[in-house]
Amino acid sequence: MTWAATLAALEREGIRVRPVSAPWFPFSAITLGRTVLVQRDVVGTPRGAATLLHEAVHARDFARFGILLWLTYVLPFPVGPLSLRWLWELRAYRESLRALRELHGETRPADVAWAVRQFTGRGYLWMLPFPRLVRRLLVRAGPAPGSGGGARAAQR
Repeated sequence: MTWAATLAALEREGIRVRPVSAPWFPFSAITLGRTVLVQRDVVGTPRGAATLLHEAVHARDFARFGILLWLTYVLPFPVGPLSLRWLWELRAYRESLRALRELHGETRPADVAWAVRQFTGRGYLWMLPFPRLVRRLLVRAGPAPGSGGGARAAQR
């Protein structure tokens, strides 16, 4: 997985990627419809490619679910599990973990812990504050952390 290959694949789907370098842009990336805004410091990096794949899930969901998805992101209340935002993010973070597994050759426990923190912390308004449940939902789609199972493992 390279930045260039990922970018080309997204562009073929009609997903635009725009690098941003501004102090007012606090996110590593954000998706608005079919456009992904991404911080310049991740452009060209393997981790940046994983970020693009995560955001591509959101872009596809925006195209498919339209106003329903917009409402769950822009309405600040309810918070926590009732916001249903966790359903959209679960799909995207599974893609993040799949991409990171491909990058590192295994599902690393640190990557899973990072994803779990996104759900259970204030950054996403505690969208699903149940760490064990989140971990089960995230890794259900792939090999267990530390078990290998990535592209490099298959080459060994």
